[in-house]
Amino acid sequence: MKRLSLLLTACALSPLAHGQAYGTICSETFEYPTGGLGSADGGIGWNAPWYSGANLDDALVTTPGLDGVGEKCTTQFSNAGSFRMPQTGPHPDLAPNFNFGSGDGVMWITFTAGRVAGTTDDYGGLSLITQFGGEHLFIGAPYQTYEWGIVDVVSGNVITVPGSNIDQTTTLVVRIGFAQGGDTVDLWVDPIDAHPTTPADASFSVADFEWNEVRLQSGENQGGSTGFDFDGILFEKELPLIGVNYCSAPVNSTGASAAIEAIGSDIASANSVTLRAASMPGNQFGIFIVAPSQGFVPGLGGTSNGNLCLSGSIGRYVGPGQILATGTDGSFQLDLDLAAIPQGGGTVATSPGQTWNFQGWYRDGVGLGSNLTDGVSIVFQ
Repeated sequence: MKRLSLLLTACALSPLAHGQAYGTICSETFEYPTGGLGSADGGIGWNAPWYSGANLDDALVTTPGLDGVGEKCTTQFSNAGSFRMPQTGPHPDLAPNFNFGSGDGVMWITFTAGRVAGTTDDYGGLSLITQFGGEHLFIGAPYQTYEWGIVDVVSGNVITVPGSNIDQTTTLVVRIGFAQGGDTVDLWVDPIDAHPTTPADASFSVADFEWNEVRLQSGENQGGSTGFDFDGILFEKELPLIGVNYCSAPVNSTGASAAIEAIGSDIASANSVTLRAASMPGNQFGIFIVAPSQGFVPGLGGTSNGNLCLSGSIGRYVGPGQILATGTDGSFQLDLDLAAIPQGGGTVATSPGQTWNFQGWYRDGVGLGSNLTDGVSIVFQ
């Protein structure tokens, strides 16, 4: 307990909210010098720079951005797309065959868009396509509807949100549920929450599809002028709960028992696991601990209010950024590096077939001064 007390005074991180977790696939905010979009290579999670025509200017980087910060993307020529491919390798859960949708899961897409004042495009939006293979899903302003909506390109089905206006800057949020046998698509227009739980403004089911490239495009301006703005593109995936909880956690000074959960992927090579602990006292410090075997030591051998649910070689996450603060909501979380599990004064890498057991250890201002969560056991593949 003395060692933990000393460690918990060393540093603290900002608290993180407890609830559904999301992992970024790719994002783009178009923070580039104004001019042609082609060859721009910022953002995160992309395989290569933007392709925007042979002259690099089928779309332009213009200012100001739709979010009031930096720049945005503006289409310039009718029916001329700009293309970019997200990385699929880091996401074997959604893209085991290097196409998103080849694995089951949930993807969220958010972006802000609007038709440029004075232009006459009959459509404009973001499409999910297969490179050199065709368009699957269109999100934006479907052809000659002048409302925000979605198009299942394969079937031709179109659905829009009545009363929405493509001439107003709008944030669109789309949830895609990928599943064998058929996918679901939900659209919200200017939702209050980043990941809405309210009924969608438009929804439909589509045939199971896979994609690997994003396209921004507008056009059919009927002899007028082209111009659709895009900004703040974000692709995310829901991170599912993994592992099996076990053991028991006594109540703490809040009157509740603290709980641990693991979120992400149990595929060792994906290296995507987040541990979260909640229902702890606010504004306290804590760490996660890990061991290859389960155990049960009531009261941590008389040194804690909690039960130790681990046995064998117990490692502590006490490196830079790993000593955590609960904040006002009584929770904290840590993204693990599966290539560096603390053991024996050093670290070891996780391999398929290994089991690791985790627990949260935190300060509690009653009794012996600390407590523990229950345990979670993960068998890695």
